[in-house]
Amino acid sequence: MLMGAGTNATWGIAVLIVFVTSSVGDIVLAAEPQTSASTADEELLFFIVGSRGFDRREILNCGDGRTLFDRDGMWGMRDSDGHEIIAPRYRALGCSRDSTIVAAIDERRQWCAFAADGTPRDPASCRSYYSPVNWMHMRPQELDKDPYESSVLWARARLAFGAGQIDRPPQFESINVNTF
Repeated sequence: MLMGAGTNATWGIAVLIVFVTSSVGDIVLAAEPQTSASTADEELLFFIVGSRGFDRREILNCGDGRTLFDRDGMWGMRDSDGHEIIAPRYRALGCSRDSTIVAAIDERRQWCAFAADGTPRDPASCRSYYSPVNWMHMRPQELDKDPYESSVLWARARLAFGAGQIDRPPQFESINVNTF
């Protein structure tokens, strides 16, 4: 996002620095985009970090050896020894640095949290929307009018990209923010 900045009638441009994190929150890139934030998407940033050794399979890495995997279009999780922690029965999964796993539960039409060992957490913590990537002034592209379905489709595309099943990651869109 470009922002105007000025003092004493002298104006300049301030460029927002974009931080890209892995699925467990580690910073893998901190760079100034060369274009406005409306065109900065994961594909562009993958291109930038790709030259620095970023491996898109990191999207499937949940830390501590836990990884997301798919079987017949459904997603599950394995521990570092390859044992299934969560059987592949969810259309989409996500994980975070604090060992929380979130699964798209179609019967509830919500994303619900699981502990690191795959046991369900309190159903009251379920939400109708989930985004595995949080950027200021950006959000995952809307892929369906229903927020739950859109977040599931976007997460599935991100997982498929991480697994090498598709060539392009899902897109981001700018959230219109007034900076003056």
